[in-house]
Amino acid sequence: MIDKLKEKIQNFDDRQKKLFETSVFMAKMVGAGAVFHIILLIYPSTIGFQSALAEITQFILGILGINLGRQGINLIDYNVTYIVTQDCLGWKSMSAYTALIFSSTKKYRKHVKPLLLGLVGIVVINIIRIVTTIYLSHIGLISFEIVHTLFWKWGLTFFVLIIWLWFLNRKSGKTTALGNL
Repeated sequence: MIDKLKEKIQNFDDRQKKLFETSVFMAKMVGAGAVFHIILLIYPSTIGFQSALAEITQFILGILGINLGRQGINLIDYNVTYIVTQDCLGWKSMSAYTALIFSSTKKYRKHVKPLLLGLVGIVVINIIRIVTTIYLSHIGLISFEIVHTLFWKWGLTFFVLIIWLWFLNRKSGKTTALGNL
């Protein structure tokens, strides 16, 4: 039966092959979405990661001249408390990137390195996101909600799409206006 399916696929014209590849990609994304929803249902405790992220954020902000107190996941100033929630970890962006990578390839082991590089990039950008959000709102340049909601939520999503496009270009060996990404 599988041989017959492979034979049929080999006889597809270009349009049919593209539609089939798109269907496979979408099926993998739906599967990844199911795993994502299971994680949401389980809602595992991430308090240790949140506390570590709060500590890293406190340290970097201290270097920038903003000395906040810390209690667990709370970064405390005399008039405001910033809470490092589970969503601050960037795990949803990491999950989306992982799903995009695995949905875009058949050779999973071959693409572990770009996956890990992208995940490290997301972690770094996420830390920058948190630090700049607190920093800009703390110095009164722009409100926390504007920086957080409009700039960084969409900014992190944009970054995930950019690194996924980098992966696709790297995988295909194509060059872009920026060179071989």
